[in-house]
Amino acid sequence: EAAVQSQAKGKDGQPLLILSSSTLQVRSFDQLSHLLRIAMEKKLKEAHACLEANRDPVVKILGPGYETVEGEDMSILHLFDKVKKESDLETELKMKIILLLHQLDLQLLNSSLKQVSQ
Repeated sequence: EAAVQSQAKGKDGQPLLILSSSTLQVRSFDQLSHLLRIAMEKKLKEAHACLEANRDPVVKILGPGYETVEGEDMSILHLFDKVKKESDLETELKMKIILLLHQLDLQLLNSSLKQVSQ
């Protein structure tokens, strides 16, 4: 199993950060802070790529019979583009709330599908 490790070492000589295919070990707050800073820089790009690739996740889950109506409000994508361009705190908070509500919606949908399939 290949792993990536930090050059920084602890008093015991062990790397302070180790990343393998399925595990991340962080042994100092400095390394954790650095890791979170890097993740923060990439998060908007990743979220945008996910939204672009999955414009209508319900269709991917349930099939084409659940496609959205043409001309439907795509406000989440418009808001995401605004957050990306403006970096406004209020807009960013709205985006986070919308994404959390969307995640809750998908969790409820998943729970309903499990109950229906039993």
